[in-house]
Amino acid sequence: PTPSTSRTKCWWRPRAITTRRRWSGRWSARPAGSGSWPRTGEPRPYAELRVSHGLRQHNIETPSLIAFAIYPAGPFYRADVITRYVPASRDLASMTFAERRARAGDRVAAWRAAGALLRRAWNAGLVHPDLNLSNILIAGDADAPQAWLIDLDRARMSGDMAASDRVAMQRRLNRSRQKLESRHGQAVGRVELIAFGEALHG
Repeated sequence: PTPSTSRTKCWWRPRAITTRRRWSGRWSARPAGSGSWPRTGEPRPYAELRVSHGLRQHNIETPSLIAFAIYPAGPFYRADVITRYVPASRDLASMTFAERRARAGDRVAAWRAAGALLRRAWNAGLVHPDLNLSNILIAGDADAPQAWLIDLDRARMSGDMAASDRVAMQRRLNRSRQKLESRHGQAVGRVELIAFGEALHG
């Protein structure tokens, strides 16, 4: 299951920021429709801060985490997370699918940028259990875009990442793509997948 999360763009002089809200709770099972999450170990914003810092230490693009606040509420806690806003960005899902998807050439460049980003992140030891097309932002020049990783609250940095972790993340990304293909009745093009694979595997 995935905790209920919302993102909101807002302005904090002099820069735009993104806020996310998350609920977590002390439950052995997640009650349906509650938006709760088992509260085990440290609150997630601390882990997200460490991963965000670790990625940027490796010059891997992810919005810097500016601040967070944790609000205990009985068996739950609410957390507000503030990160830098990536201007003129779209996630890979919206670039690839539906009526507003990007032009064919721009989609190829975006998938190539995503593959290169993941190769560098995995080489740095990133394990991202919630990797999907909506967690990869594409920004910058359309011919040579830059990819960014977001939503790192479940991620961790592993000094010696197992091959099985890479396989699991790639399968998770493939499932995300397949679900969107089924939902929109559109398939990711062969050229996009080749560009992604070449960049991912170097």
